[in-house]
Amino acid sequence: GRVAKMLRRRLEMCREGGRIDFATAEMLAFGTLLLYKESWIVGAEEIESCLIFPFDHRDVRLSGQDSKRGTFNQRHATIMCHDSARELAPLDSMVEGKQARFRVYNSPLSEMGVLAFEYGYSLGHPSALVCWEAQ
Repeated sequence: GRVAKMLRRRLEMCREGGRIDFATAEMLAFGTLLLYKESWIVGAEEIESCLIFPFDHRDVRLSGQDSKRGTFNQRHATIMCHDSARELAPLDSMVEGKQARFRVYNSPLSEMGVLAFEYGYSLGHPSALVCWEAQ
């Protein structure tokens, strides 16, 4: 269906070396933060010199009113299998045992409550990237 077509298009964008759309760039950026250094293609010593963050990898937590799918149906951070009602987050299953956790939540549209929770979560998990999307 439409989701499979979108995933094939993303794969083609990355393989062809052409233009990458914003949603694909966002997923690539999150994926890069999630992977342990030894999972990357280049050597660990090369990575050490270009790391922005002092951590080997980061958990990524994303929440907002429609964060799983993306407000304009662009993100697809999770994919729902309609046959089994199982939800899959591709970024949470890239390299088993060699990546941090990727969590994405659709939260209610109550900015103050959600923002306060995410702020508190970020204080308790200082090495995680915690993002809250306002609508």
